[in-house]
Amino acid sequence: MCFGVPLALLLLNQLGSAQDEARRTAHAREEASARPRLRRPCSLFDTPDLADLTTRVAALQSQITGIRGLPTGDTRDQAVAAFLSAFDGLLPSPSGRSRRSLGSLHRYSDEKMQVREWRTRVVDQWEILHREVRPNLPRGG
Repeated sequence: MCFGVPLALLLLNQLGSAQDEARRTAHAREEASARPRLRRPCSLFDTPDLADLTTRVAALQSQITGIRGLPTGDTRDQAVAAFLSAFDGLLPSPSGRSRRSLGSLHRYSDEKMQVREWRTRVVDQWEILHREVRPNLPRGG
């Protein structure tokens, strides 16, 4: 009895420390594996990160909005060419051909599939972050 209780306390302390260390190691592994997962959705686009992608997409949206208001003519054709050049810079054509008209965006079904796959990956990664990572974050941060 003199040795049993202190020995049991020491063993329980050691076991608790080992479990805590295992939890920290697992958490560090999850964080390290989450970083590449967050980069993967942007891999389809020619952009370094999500912030750059967001900025460039916003610029494309404002360009296309401006094009819609232009009358048919040289000015509109130049604006469309500039838009398509910027679009090709962001999302290179899988066929390697540059786009020449807005109608060409509808014809490339493989590009639509790639964008759909990218969207699916983003939604899946968001769900993982929401279900698995968010509950483990401290409430104050």
